[in-house]
Amino acid sequence: MPAVQRPGFSRGGSLSLLPPWLQTVLDGSFALRLHGRTFRPAFTGRGLVIRHVPNSPWGLKDAVPRAAVLASGILLTRERHMAKKKPARKSVRPSAGIAKARNAPRSRPKAPDPLLAPVKGAERRTIGHVQIEVGDAGAARVKRMVYPPGFRWSVDMKPIVGTDLCMHAHVGFLARGEIHIEYADGCVVEHRAPQIVAIEPGHDGWVVGNEPVVLIEFDFESDTVRRLGMPETHRHS
Repeated sequence: MPAVQRPGFSRGGSLSLLPPWLQTVLDGSFALRLHGRTFRPAFTGRGLVIRHVPNSPWGLKDAVPRAAVLASGILLTRERHMAKKKPARKSVRPSAGIAKARNAPRSRPKAPDPLLAPVKGAERRTIGHVQIEVGDAGAARVKRMVYPPGFRWSVDMKPIVGTDLCMHAHVGFLARGEIHIEYADGCVVEHRAPQIVAIEPGHDGWVVGNEPVVLIEFDFESDTVRRLGMPETHRHS
């Protein structure tokens, strides 16, 4: 198959100015054999193309130029392919602290403590740092009394009441905390929630620890001692 000459080149002096391996490509003596078939480069109006030549001899003198041409074509094709590809986005792994924060369960706002929430329909008052909410229940009264940490009757209530000891009876349910009761004769009683309590008149008392005391109490106002069958004052038994 005759070689197609590219305009501007001839088999004469102009080709002699080129490297020997490129002269071999342009003058038509270069051939490539692949899978038993022979291919030759040729210049056309579209540029350099590789054509199949049936039943042509191998006839190549030097393998180095063939390898160079083939490698150049492969590299050029790869460069064009890579230029068309968009740069891959670099994946950034979150730090351990951020990942832990994302996976951590969301904290819910704390629900109000029902033992300390306002009592519906009850009268609220504060005496000697004690929060009292009281409401009527038939012939009796129901009171919720909250004693703060550090409370002591002889310090906080005695100046208000004007007696040496508390002369009220306290009957009910200790829902939270711990109280220390001390009578005039030296008797000491400790109450710790949850516990039913019956504290006789004639005592001093204070909150134990850093937790407030919540006492649910029942009384009949001034007739509490008689109606509940309690002594007028504490008697040592």
